[in-house]
Amino acid sequence: MSAPTSCPTAGVNDSGIGREGLASAVAEATEERVLVLTGPEL
Repeated sequence: MSAPTSCPTAGVNDSGIGREGLASAVAEATEERVLVLTGPEL
């Protein structure tokens, strides 16, 4: 199944139809993390 990226598609639970497009594939395969960098204390 292929659809334009402008058409939102998503399956429900285990329907077998998921989101399409590169952005959705990357988001599904990655986990966001927060990294806080601070400078040396003076």
